[in-house]
Amino acid sequence: MALDSTAWTRDLLSRRRALHSAIDGLARRHPADAARARLEVYTITHRFSTGAIDRASVEESFAALEHTLVEVARAA
Repeated sequence: MALDSTAWTRDLLSRRRALHSAIDGLARRHPADAARARLEVYTITHRFSTGAIDRASVEESFAALEHTLVEVARAA
């Protein structure tokens, strides 16, 4: 899956990398939650790269996933 540089801004790429880092940290204690979160990142990425969703939807989806990761980490 190619990340089209015209659609993927530096901010979106940074947020995506940060999500993957957070998921890596979660994987040790909660592997199933980490797997679901990583699949969600890949799904969001694919949908945006193929034009199925717009930038606002990506930002909203990333924010929701960030919130979920914080909640899972707190519960640990």
